[in-house]
Amino acid sequence: MPIPEQALRLYISESASVDISDASIARLTAACDVAKDGLQALVDHSLFDTEPEQLHTVLESLAADSGDSTVHSHSHSHSSGGMSSELTHMSMVDVAQAIRDGEVSSREVTEACIARIEQHAPQLNCFISFDPQQGLLEADAADAHRAAGKVMGLLHGVPLAHKDMYYRKGIVTTCGSKIRHDFRPDCTATALTRLSDAGALHLGGLNMSEFASSPTGHNTHFGAARNPWNTDYITCGSSSGSGSATAARLVFGALGSDTGGSIRLPATACGLVGIKPTQTRVSRYGAMGLSFSLDNVGPLTRTVRDCARMLGIIAGHDPLDATSSRREVADY
Repeated sequence: MPIPEQALRLYISESASVDISDASIARLTAACDVAKDGLQALVDHSLFDTEPEQLHTVLESLAADSGDSTVHSHSHSHSSGGMSSELTHMSMVDVAQAIRDGEVSSREVTEACIARIEQHAPQLNCFISFDPQQGLLEADAADAHRAAGKVMGLLHGVPLAHKDMYYRKGIVTTCGSKIRHDFRPDCTATALTRLSDAGALHLGGLNMSEFASSPTGHNTHFGAARNPWNTDYITCGSSSGSGSATAARLVFGALGSDTGGSIRLPATACGLVGIKPTQTRVSRYGAMGLSFSLDNVGPLTRTVRDCARMLGIIAGHDPLDATSSRREVADY
């Protein structure tokens, strides 16, 4: 029988504190079959910081509509506090504004993300590399920058992480393969440089299919990233870690790449907003190449506004990529 839309809407409003359109609800209920199995998995695995009683209310509603008496809940203790949960559940744009306004520090936001990563990343297997100390150093620098009254970028102090195929000079970039376990590039991807120039922080490299070559997201060397809505399900790929980490509220957004669907597929499977930009809109310099005529760089985020913000930052002509478009970047 169809998933009760009222129950799904209740879950989303209670757990994520976001509004969702009727069209999105219809798409979720028709395409994902997430409500009953997914909500039960959330209760079982405690991946989201929602009180079990709230989820149990939804599950009871589903059981009543379907006549299923097997729905059950469990009590869990959460290692992250209420404030940390509130911070990590904010949108990218909202948390950037809160940091800019001094309502919260970049260190507080980064510590909240780190705590959540330490709690959930082992189960989700979405990180290949994780550098909390570097993230905190960058957060303190961002706070000092603000305190000095300097100009702040559009993502000032916001923690992100990216598919482990974007080169950062001197930092191991595996591209999801053991072949590159010690590969240290001699350049930094333009997309990463532009995000850093906008004030974003970097917490690590995210899991992916080896050399971005699988639509399911599986990886023989590092293991498969798990879907946070139900860890028995795939994230799709190849930007598997980007989908998992962003949907699980471990970071506020992530770069993926799309050659044959590897931004769009994880966005669909993980309930995110992802965009495959028009080719040449975003520089591919410093990104691992798979197919020169098809590769695209783009973001995975939790809201359309966040996606527009990230795309606006990374888009534009790059002298280091002769194929990048010279057209003016619109205000997305």
